[in-house]
Amino acid sequence: MLYIKFNIEDPLKYQDFQKLYAHMHAVRAPGFQFAEEEGPVIDWDDKQTDEEVAAAVAEISEFLDQKPEERRCKELLPKYVLSFFENYLKEDNEKLQALGVQDMLSLFNYLEFGFEVELDALTKIDENSGRVDFSTANYPFGGLERFIICLKAYGLSATECYDGFAVNQIVWSSAFEYKLIEVPEEVEESTSKKVLRMLIGIGSLFLSFGQTVMIKPTIATYIESELMLDLLQILCVIVGWALLYTFIIQNVFAKKKKG
Repeated sequence: MLYIKFNIEDPLKYQDFQKLYAHMHAVRAPGFQFAEEEGPVIDWDDKQTDEEVAAAVAEISEFLDQKPEERRCKELLPKYVLSFFENYLKEDNEKLQALGVQDMLSLFNYLEFGFEVELDALTKIDENSGRVDFSTANYPFGGLERFIICLKAYGLSATECYDGFAVNQIVWSSAFEYKLIEVPEEVEESTSKKVLRMLIGIGSLFLSFGQTVMIKPTIATYIESELMLDLLQILCVIVGWALLYTFIIQNVFAKKKKG
């Protein structure tokens, strides 16, 4: 499962992102269809002057000129997110002369359709951090960069991600730029160390058993019941083995690390 962990800078902005997440989750449901838009409802009988008629016509024209995704974008994304996206686009492509709606819509289209993943969960780890889990069978699936930027727009600074290939720490150098630092995988313990642990375990068991055999005659002078004596010996063997094994393991592996 892929994931992104993030810090929550503003709880209210996190709530705004929950609305976007719910929308992104909904549009990915099988058979999803957007609701049919009716457009502005105009009461023409109430329009008494030319100015009122012209205003109504302008309202209808504006609706017809807008694409449905443009209206969804403006309705769903808060103004501070739109502003963040505009600044991101400026920095991302300095050659672009004008930031039209198409550029903003390209990001919104990515969130709705271009990010080819199944959104599995959005959870708060604690009051200051959270996590998005998602999965995909498509590689490439649109990449994480724009989704990480989207999180940032909502004041959710990504700190770690798994993109299907490696776990990466996310280190921010500016509001829009970051670098990924791959987290090394834990190296599996070598076979020689496993064998050494097993030998130490067996040796510790024999040492513990030998010690209890040596002290058994002394204990027998105080305990007459043979059953109680045997149970006490078993208990002493187990405790002695655990203490010896732990002591030897800690010292042997500590020396190996220093070496």
